[in-house]
Amino acid sequence: MPVFERMLFRPQDVSVTRVLIITPTRELATQIHSMGKKLAEFTNIRLALVVGGLSLKSQAVELRTRPDIVVCTPGRMIDHVQNTLSVHMDDIEILILDEADRLLDEGFTDEVHELVKHCSRGRQTMLFSATMTDQVEQLVKLSLNRPVRVTIGAVDNVADRLVQEFVRIRQRKHAANVSRANAQKKGSKHLALRDATEDDREAIVSAICVRSCSSHTILFCDTKRQAHRMVIVLGLLGLKAAELHGNLTQKQRLESLELFKRGDVSILVATDLASRGLDVPGVETVVNMSMPRQIERYIHRVGRTARAGRGGRSITLVGDIGRSVMKRVVKQQRKSEKSACLRSRRVPAAVILHWKRRIADIEEDVAGILEEERIERKLLRAEMEAQKAMNIMEHSDEIKSRPPRTWFQSESEKQAVKEKTAAAARQEFAEAKARLKRKKTRPKSKPGTHRMTRKKRRKQEMDRMDALDEIHEKKMSRINSKIRVAKRKEKKEQVELLGRQKPKKKKKKKKKRRSVASSEE
Repeated sequence: MPVFERMLFRPQDVSVTRVLIITPTRELATQIHSMGKKLAEFTNIRLALVVGGLSLKSQAVELRTRPDIVVCTPGRMIDHVQNTLSVHMDDIEILILDEADRLLDEGFTDEVHELVKHCSRGRQTMLFSATMTDQVEQLVKLSLNRPVRVTIGAVDNVADRLVQEFVRIRQRKHAANVSRANAQKKGSKHLALRDATEDDREAIVSAICVRSCSSHTILFCDTKRQAHRMVIVLGLLGLKAAELHGNLTQKQRLESLELFKRGDVSILVATDLASRGLDVPGVETVVNMSMPRQIERYIHRVGRTARAGRGGRSITLVGDIGRSVMKRVVKQQRKSEKSACLRSRRVPAAVILHWKRRIADIEEDVAGILEEERIERKLLRAEMEAQKAMNIMEHSDEIKSRPPRTWFQSESEKQAVKEKTAAAARQEFAEAKARLKRKKTRPKSKPGTHRMTRKKRRKQEMDRMDALDEIHEKKMSRINSKIRVAKRKEKKEQVELLGRQKPKKKKKKKKKRRSVASSEE
């Protein structure tokens, strides 16, 4: 709102682009653009959307008209600055980086720095994010003068009215041993106490979505392939689901998001593409198929619900690798006195086996759908190649006359950035596995011992302190007795040396009280 208010008092004799808003995803840029158009409906402020997946020519025409505010993603904006005539950022007065930590984290660092170089030096720069990283701090030091930090609420924390539930997922061997021990201990059947394993993730998520979260739910998956498979599985199980990930075209992404907002589908299956900034009203539950390896990603995922003072719920399946992140979340919640919003959830073994059977029954249908999609993609790619060849043959002179499109990085530099990003992801995963391996190699506790509760630890500490105090008192009493013995010995030696005895103390005589007899007259 302050930006729009400032634009109302701008000089209007010359059309100039004064505000540049950079976002990491196309969906977030589209949301900001649509909301900005609603706010500027009854003003003369013009906005432009510059993102990938849309027509380059229409965006170039719109940029040449010098709109007041441009909402963009980094790659497409650099493409226009490098290759579109009369497009520049010399007159930018306000530069806004939304979700700044992700812009500087996921391969956008060089592109963001390139855009910052093209902006005017006298601009005002604003960075927005729910989490701040070291790279954001470096950008603040390099590109901001006299920076001011404004914090609304707690940083790196979740909403107050969010109920967080965690489902423990064990490895197969460890789960079998623990379940067998529990069954022998409690004298019940092994099946009733069987712990969830890594192979049960799809069954657990399907059971949760069908039984508890059948409407207004976002399901987050780690990979695009996993998200697409879950959409097919949930659809065959009778739920209306849509997908949102990077393998879709921009039109398909916007359609999926719009279907979920209108309520035509009850579940949106997405990757981290939907975890940043998207404000979808009415989201009741967020389900994480696995715990993210970074606590910042977890905070952004569960932040899709319980927004603007509303209530919400998150359900996360936590394996051995994600336990360290879960412990950090629990620790933060206890520090902020919100431990009542933390719950442990357990899916019965009978329910897991029932949904595993149902998924096994539809496995042939899932494989058939995936095979049909693969063949359709091949046919579509062949059609595109044929159309491209026809265009080259018919319009070869026009195509050759166009100037080649350039980029601020060479092919080798782009490949190096991709390899660096992939290496960082591999290193992060390797560190998580190393932490898990170190935890497994720790010496096991003795038989009969177990982790103590806080009350027992406090009592044990108090007993230990009492024992130390008692030992200290005994030691001091022994020292005092030795001091007394030494003093007696010293006095005795002194008397023998001087040849005189120790003077006896005179006893004080007690005075008798005189009784005064009063005679009666």
